[in-house]
Amino acid sequence: MRNDSRATIRGTGVGQIDLPTLPRIARLIEWRPWNGSTSLIGHCSVAFNGGWVVHRIPVFPTKDGSLAAGAPSAALIGTDGKVKIKPDGGRAYEAIIAFADAQARERWSSAVLTALADSGISGEGAA
Repeated sequence: MRNDSRATIRGTGVGQIDLPTLPRIARLIEWRPWNGSTSLIGHCSVAFNGGWVVHRIPVFPTKDGSLAAGAPSAALIGTDGKVKIKPDGGRAYEAIIAFADAQARERWSSAVLTALADSGISGEGAA
């Protein structure tokens, strides 16, 4: 685990980012790279202090070249048991968890990205 003042993910194909060091509240337990899209780098599972685990956390590149961790989501299922489709033809999804405010979302993203960096996720491992 890193003890320096900032954690860095390098070589992700979307630039280098520096993450503020937070108390280590999360640990990466699984990384699944996603090569089918330029807007999604992969999904991860993270164990948080307190004993809870969150699966299928999406990791995205942002417009400024940094990375962000999104909230896991699931496809909406209609009463007929089929996945609901949006007007544009894509699947409809809803968030599994939500954040009280932008600061909470930023803390979430920072904790997840720090867990990735601590596990050595880089461009070769991320894409």
